[in-house]
Amino acid sequence: MSSTVPSALLLIAPGCPHCPGVLQALGNLLKEGVIGQLDAYNLAHHPEQAELLGARAVPYVRLGPFHLTGALSTEQLRAYAQRAADPEALIDHLTQRLAEGGLGEVEQRTQREPTLLAPLLELLARTDTPLQARLGASAILEQYAGSAHLSALAARLATLAQAPSAQLRSDAAYLLGLSGATQALPVLRALLDDESVEVREIAAEALEEWQDPTAS
Repeated sequence: MSSTVPSALLLIAPGCPHCPGVLQALGNLLKEGVIGQLDAYNLAHHPEQAELLGARAVPYVRLGPFHLTGALSTEQLRAYAQRAADPEALIDHLTQRLAEGGLGEVEQRTQREPTLLAPLLELLARTDTPLQARLGASAILEQYAGSAHLSALAARLATLAQAPSAQLRSDAAYLLGLSGATQALPVLRALLDDESVEVREIAAEALEEWQDPTAS
């Protein structure tokens, strides 16, 4: 059971009007066993915790994979705790943060946790992702061009390159070109014959930048 029960970390500060309520709510969830551990820090005594987490406001809650701020009720926190082990919940959370203008926050968190690149890619794989969230995820993924982190996603990108949506195939072609993964080359060559003009152009540009001798 312990493997499915998330832990929580809370940052509070003197004078914060919402901090006592969130602390009490998390305490209630700890008593109920909804969360398995609660670590609370007062930033007046532990300011380093804000830097470690990239926190810019309090109360700040890290609950499983979720990073939350503001006046959160017991029921809101319970809902996050109950979905902590669901990969789709993290994608939903990142989508919401990016759609709300939290690009900088997600960007900084990804720098600390590069494993977030995988759910950010899944965010792009959803055809109903809001435009602002899609653009934000793309911008973050671009920053890892040529890195092992992006290269590790090449197999998933190859699958997306065969998606019914031309938008998804375009995104996949672009990121495959940035990935530096050798396995991206045959996928990009195949996309040169795609039915979409945009996909063909992106694949050709990616291959040209790769200086692949078969691109011509």
